[in-house]
Amino acid sequence: MVKMLFNLFNKRKREIERLNGVVAQLQQELRMCNTFATTTNAKKLEVERYLRERNDEVFGLKNEINYLKMQINTTNDQINSKSY
Repeated sequence: MVKMLFNLFNKRKREIERLNGVVAQLQQELRMCNTFATTTNAKKLEVERYLRERNDEVFGLKNEINYLKMQINTTNDQINSKSY
C-alpha cells in the first residue's frame, strides 16, 4: 500500500515538474511575442508619423505651387495690360 502511494506520488511529482517546464517555456514564448508586438507597434507608429509629415509637406508644396501660379497669372495680366 505504501509502495503504491509512493509510486502515485512520484508520478504526480514528475507530471508537475514536466508541466512546470511547459509553463516556463510558454512564458518565455509569451515574452518573445510581447516584445515582437511592441517592436512592431513602435515601427507602425513611426511609419504613420513619417507618412503624416510627408503628407503635410506635400500639402505645403501644393499651396506654394498654387501661390506661384497665381503670381505668374497676375504677372501675365500686368504684362498684357501694359502692351495695350
